[in-house]
Amino acid sequence: MAGEFTGLTDAEWAVIEPFLPEQPEKPGKGRPHAFFRDILNTILWVLITGARWIDVPKGKGFGARSTSH
Repeated sequence: MAGEFTGLTDAEWAVIEPFLPEQPEKPGKGRPHAFFRDILNTILWVLITGARWIDVPKGKGFGARSTSH
């Protein structure tokens, strides 16, 4: 059954963050690295809601669907 997900809380993120590598610095050229929290929010949103990747919400707190996929 599909659920509702609005993003990780600060407390949830504090538990998960130590298990992820440090955010890499942007090299001189190219696009900056996507934030791990935004990517994880996007992946969890798809898993919890059961929606398609095309329906991923755009905006603060969510990553690009192509990056997250």
